[in-house]
Amino acid sequence: NILAPSTVRRDVFSHCNSRCLKWSYRRDLVLEIIQHPNADVICLQECDEATFNSLFSVNMKIKGFGSHFVSNGGKHGIAIFFNTTRFEEVLYHSIDFAHILTKGRNGIELDELNRRNVGQILALKLKSHPSKGLIVTNNHLFWNWKYEFLKLKQLQVLLEEVSSTRELLKTEGTYETVLAGDFNLCPDSVAYKVVTGTPLKTLEDNNDIRAFLTPNDHSDHDTNNLDKVTNEGLYGWSGYKREPTSELDRLRLEEARRVISRWSTEQTHQLPLLVSAYGKYSELGLGHSCSFWKGEPDYTAFGGAWRGTLDYLFTLNHTEHSPKSSSKLRVKSILEIPSIQELSVQTALPNDFI
Repeated sequence: NILAPSTVRRDVFSHCNSRCLKWSYRRDLVLEIIQHPNADVICLQECDEATFNSLFSVNMKIKGFGSHFVSNGGKHGIAIFFNTTRFEEVLYHSIDFAHILTKGRNGIELDELNRRNVGQILALKLKSHPSKGLIVTNNHLFWNWKYEFLKLKQLQVLLEEVSSTRELLKTEGTYETVLAGDFNLCPDSVAYKVVTGTPLKTLEDNNDIRAFLTPNDHSDHDTNNLDKVTNEGLYGWSGYKREPTSELDRLRLEEARRVISRWSTEQTHQLPLLVSAYGKYSELGLGHSCSFWKGEPDYTAFGGAWRGTLDYLFTLNHTEHSPKSSSKLRVKSILEIPSIQELSVQTALPNDFI
């Protein structure tokens, strides 16, 4: 997530000097950084369309990269780049989550699910081994951590699209799958637990599943009150797991249970479980000074108002129960995340050093 210029607010980034926030200063540095790891596939979120057209796609094409961009209907979107020397494009399409999720909905649910979030699915064939390939997804899910039901539904759509694409390509060869993006899910969120197969507390007593109820302050969800999220976000999840009080709440919980069951190993049309490439990062002993959750890094976002883990690289989980959806991909190495001491030299990001 490269922080589109349209999303920069001085009150949120009050710790930054003006130069660090200017897109004219950041854009060339961002281009330099995304080229540095010599990756074959690159996924960006909060990518400004004008910059994609005038800078990123032009420069990456010179490097031998093909690319696709999709707008979220606002001032930015997501972009994916791939090395045309190694890969040949087989298929590509974008996902409009709101268009899919709002069919047949009305009232408060229509409003809740009608968020400007988009995804991309790209299938690539290895030129050196045409019978092998890669399916890559890129997405940017809804930002507000209180909306677990919306994120669960977006994840359902994403994995249904993945399953459909894998089915479509199964006669073309062996295609492995990588899901990348800003999922806007912390590792302690219920939606993260569902898609990674982490056991939930019993659903019968509504303990975990209450997270899927519409928040009490639903009408205020667009205020983007990051200070409130900071104070309540990491340690206050349970405070928004309110009790069901209406027929709408009861129907919501029933639907949440049905959606969750799609990841059950007993389902005929089971959705694939995910495994995070950085899922054991905190066990590597790299000197991070805090531990918000077990496994994932303490942070992939490090701002002045909020810091935590929201971004992931997932593969399909290899389990004996789901051989059709399991992955032969294995993690060989990962990039080290800068320490909290490095990131906080000037309070947070962006700064003069990173």
